Amino acid sequence: MLEIESLVKRFGNTAVVDGISFSAGAGEVVGFVGPNGAGKSTTMKVICGLLKQNSGKVTIDGIAFSEDTQTYLSKLGALIESPAFYPGLNGRDHLAYLARMRGRYMEGLIGSTLARVGLDTDSNKPVKKYSTGMKQRLGIAMAILHQPKVLILDEPTNGLDPAAIVAMRDLLRQLAECGTAVLVSSHLLFEIERVCDRVVFIKSGRVIRDQKIRQDMPSVVRMLVRCSNPEAAQETLGKQDFILEIQPSEKGLVCTLSAQKVGHLGFILVHSGLEILELSPVRGGLEDAYVSDYGTGMREGLK
Repeated sequence: MLEIESLVKRFGNTAVVDGISFSAGAGEVVGFVGPNGAGKSTTMKVICGLLKQNSGKVTIDGIAFSEDTQTYLSKLGALIESPAFYPGLNGRDHLAYLARMRGRYMEGLIGSTLARVGLDTDSNKPVKKYSTGMKQRLGIAMAILHQPKVLILDEPTNGLDPAAIVAMRDLLRQLAECGTAVLVSSHLLFEIERVCDRVVFIKSGRVIRDQKIRQDMPSVVRMLVRCSNPEAAQETLGKQDFILEIQPSEKGLVCTLSAQKVGHLGFILVHSGLEILELSPVRGGLEDAYVSDYGTGMREGLK
């Protein structure tokens, strides 16, 4: 569906993207991973037609941006960097305006799209009163309103709380189940590991690894939990059936649990009135692959 062939993008004499090739098929969620400056955002902007490549080709269903721009864009949805809004308009008005511009205004589709991103109850509130996370969800609603075949997302969980991150993960899988090809870039490796079918690693503008992950996802994972009140946290988490084991350590609590229940950790702690200082995976899986490819010195690129 989305095909990228030998893509090159230079700024001056520097090749920021240097011969990248990979694809994303219908119903596939592909993670796009690498340190800052690796070429992720540049690649996404070329896919979206915001930048023109020096050579190579990007196609959706065999159609290139330069060959049939209108058809190409009709198949593409994207959220790149921070979305722009009209502060005085509410969320519903933004989608209605966008739908009318595309000649596809359907009230039912607007309502269902707002519900999918969790904004149905806030749809009549002016965007200037939206939180960062709400604006992020509205941006995604605008990207999927026309039911694109390919969806490009750059850091889609920015500003989202733990419960909203879980909902975002579910939404991406739902879109994939409906046949959408999703390309998602994120610095949250654990979230990438939970939602993606494949991960494409890039470094210095080149693909260095293309790895399938969902088939090999562990059924049990270990998470480090640090809270302001570790005793209360241990008591609270110890009551949860999906927590298989809790081990106090010098850094905090190491919880062993079902991989499918990781998103519930933060939700439970927050709703128990506990302040989360850290919630991170104990090394393994995708993080090991990242360190192997980029070295421990590259971890700063994730911050």
